[in-house]
Amino acid sequence: MGWEIARDAEFDEIVHPGTAAASAEHDYTVKVDARGLSDGQRYFYRFRSANRTSPVGTTRTLPSS
Repeated sequence: MGWEIARDAEFDEIVHPGTAAASAEHDYTVKVDARGLSDGQRYFYRFRSANRTSPVGTTRTLPSS
């Protein structure tokens, strides 16, 4: 399964792509630990598997202290 994090909802500016495998050992779930994102920014994410793409989600990183 692939995942992508982007600065925009259209995924024109992908900043962090990756892959992960879901298994029975972990209840077929995937945990993504994306590092190197900028402080205080809004990001969009999605997952891709078997020629299908998930709905787009959004998150925000914490501001710098």
